[in-house]
Amino acid sequence: MIVASTEGGVEIETVAAKSPEKIIREPIDPLAGLQPYQARKLASQLGFESSQLKNASKLFEGLYRTFIAYDCSMVEVNPLVVTNKGEVLALDAKFNFDDNALYRHPEIAAMRDVAEEDPREVEASKHGLNYIGLDGDIACLVNGAGLAMATMDIIKFYGGEPANFLDVGGGATEEQVTEAFKVLIADKHVKAILVNIFGGIMKVDIIAQGIINAAKSIKLSVPLIVRLEGTNVEKGKQLLKESGLALIAADDLADAAQKAVAAAATANPKSQIPDPKVKFQNCKMEEGRETTRSRRSNVSVCRIECEHSLNSCRGAVSNAEDVRQLVRASGSVAANWIEADEALSKKDFLMRVKICRKEAKESRLIPATNRCRA
Repeated sequence: MIVASTEGGVEIETVAAKSPEKIIREPIDPLAGLQPYQARKLASQLGFESSQLKNASKLFEGLYRTFIAYDCSMVEVNPLVVTNKGEVLALDAKFNFDDNALYRHPEIAAMRDVAEEDPREVEASKHGLNYIGLDGDIACLVNGAGLAMATMDIIKFYGGEPANFLDVGGGATEEQVTEAFKVLIADKHVKAILVNIFGGIMKVDIIAQGIINAAKSIKLSVPLIVRLEGTNVEKGKQLLKESGLALIAADDLADAAQKAVAAAATANPKSQIPDPKVKFQNCKMEEGRETTRSRRSNVSVCRIECEHSLNSCRGAVSNAEDVRQLVRASGSVAANWIEADEALSKKDFLMRVKICRKEAKESRLIPATNRCRA
């Protein structure tokens, strides 16, 4: 497809938005190629004089041959000028090449200047990862370009902003998944990571093992939301469950997106790596009351930070007893609801904690001056 316009000096996207009638489009049959009559038609539509049509047509045909010969994904000429002698010249041009075809053009690959590229994209390309950095704060790790686009769309739908496009491909290894996480956390704007994997060619247990290896080797510092489906999904989920990682499991894509947006909004800057060295830590209120010590098990990654009131607690909770003691220490009558049923499942327990936080806020049961760290 050739897209042209008489409105030079500005981006074609700007012309399309403000003056779409000034955009000229000429489809090209990939088998027949650009025909001479199409080149003359294009030159005429661009307003070249009759004496300039031949030169303009010749330039268009040359550009098309170059486009095909060097496996370009785009060739953009801006501006196209006419000299005093009637010559039609491309004063400036930009070429984009198909990365998958560069092996056929080593002379072009040799001209690559990585200093001009995003360092994250350069690092990702070294490991065979398709990465494009964006401006959001929710990082995405997905297998498949279509699924990656859908993941970014649904994050936007639920009010979030994707931080990247990252496709690990259908045949990624554990090493590639680990490197993918390294690229993601290199972006200091990232506040949450969403892993969305549908295992077809790619087996879910391999992705799961890669997630575990990455978390243990690079120390994830943001919430991790994981949605897994496909081949070996049960095995993959079991690996993650037994790993001791503080991750947020999602049932489907919509659920994953909502949890990622929520996690990014209240991201805890603490590590999600289990810390076996941490055993006890006192929790004190500003008013001078000392609470019961909060015990952490070796697999607990809980680090709850409370400011002003219980409802502002932030953290990835993996040990229910930590929260149970924190609620008890708050002095809220809502804690009695939790204490009354010691046999709650983890899911139900956390749900009740959430409701208690809301009650504490609305009833003002916790003094605004109270601050605790557990």
